[in-house]
Amino acid sequence: MAFSPSQRRKQRDTSGRLPDQQPINPTSVNTWEDRRVVDAVENTAPEKLIIAGLWTEFCVAMPAIHALDEEYDVFVVTDASGGVSTKAHDLASRLPGSALAVGELAEAD
Repeated sequence: MAFSPSQRRKQRDTSGRLPDQQPINPTSVNTWEDRRVVDAVENTAPEKLIIAGLWTEFCVAMPAIHALDEEYDVFVVTDASGGVSTKAHDLASRLPGSALAVGELAEAD
């Protein structure tokens, strides 16, 4: 489905939905390397982290691995993430030996 330029602008503008939140533009594809991101997570003290990203093998897998190492419960939303290929996405969605929960947004109810 193709979106018009005005529809794309509307989709990207989330400022009205979360007016008290300040976006963090990460400095790397591994957001867990950005102290501002880690501080924001620690300050909210979540029970679980829900992660999605542009590239599953970088933007999702790397921060998920770091968060798991710090004993966070991590849920990866696979249908809201992608990869450079289907195989890369599928492999990155399966982190061997981890307690990573993987599923689709529709399953997260």
